[in-house]
Amino acid sequence: VNAVTGLFSGRDLQIFTKGGEFFLPQSDLDPITPGNVVIQGATKRGSKEGIKPVGAESGTMFIQRSGKSLREFLFSVDPVFGDTKVALEYSESNPDTPYRHIDFGLFTELSELTRYREDVTSRGIVVFLEKTAETQSDVFNMDLNNQNNGYFDEDLERIFLSRDPAELASIFVDLDSVKTIISNFEDNHYLLYENDYQQFSNPSWRYYEGRRDSSIYMECIEVETNSITLGMDGYELCLSKLEQ
Repeated sequence: VNAVTGLFSGRDLQIFTKGGEFFLPQSDLDPITPGNVVIQGATKRGSKEGIKPVGAESGTMFIQRSGKSLREFLFSVDPVFGDTKVALEYSESNPDTPYRHIDFGLFTELSELTRYREDVTSRGIVVFLEKTAETQSDVFNMDLNNQNNGYFDEDLERIFLSRDPAELASIFVDLDSVKTIISNFEDNHYLLYENDYQQFSNPSWRYYEGRRDSSIYMECIEVETNSITLGMDGYELCLSKLEQ
C-alpha cells in the first residue's frame, strides 16, 4: 500500500506518499469532486510518515522517506515551453554536498526524462530514455567533474528563484543537443575534459567512456558477471548489446 504521508494545497493539490510525489491539477476555481479528479505523478522520492510537508517561498519542503534527506519540491503543472513540463528539486541528503536538479519532460511512466544536476564538485546530465512497457530502462548520463570545464555551467541557485521559462527552454535546448546513443558518443568528446565521462546503461549492460591522460578510455561491462571488455572491442560489444 502506497500510504499518503501528507497533503499540501498550493496552486494545485500536492500529494505526498511513501512511494512518490503526485499532484492534482486545477485549471480553474472549481472544487475537487470525484468526477474531475485526475492525479498525475511528479517524482518518486517518497516522504517520511509523521512529518508534514511545509510550504516555502520557492516550493514545498519535505523529508524523504529515509528520514535523512530534506528536499524542496517545485513542479510546473502546465508546460513551461513547447509541451515540456519542469520540476526543480533541492536536496540536502548530504549536508556537506547539497545538490539541485532540474527535470524536463512530460512526467508519464513511459516518456523520456532529461535531468540537469549540480553540486559543489560536479555537474551532470541524465537522460532516462523513452521506452515501451516491454523494454528495459535505458539511461544515458554524463558527469563533468573537471572544474575547468565550462560546459553546462548554470547558476541553479539563481534559476530556482527566477524560474524564467525562456532561460529554462535555453538550458533544455543545450541538453537536448547532447548525443545519447553509443554510436554517436564521439560527437560528445569535445565536452569531456580530464576525468569527465559519459555512459549508457540498462540493467544488463553498461558502456563507459572517460577522458584519461587526454585520451578516451572505453569499457563495456556485463552487469551480471561483472566482466569487462576494453577499448574498441568493448565499444563493439556494447554497441551490439545496447543498440538493438
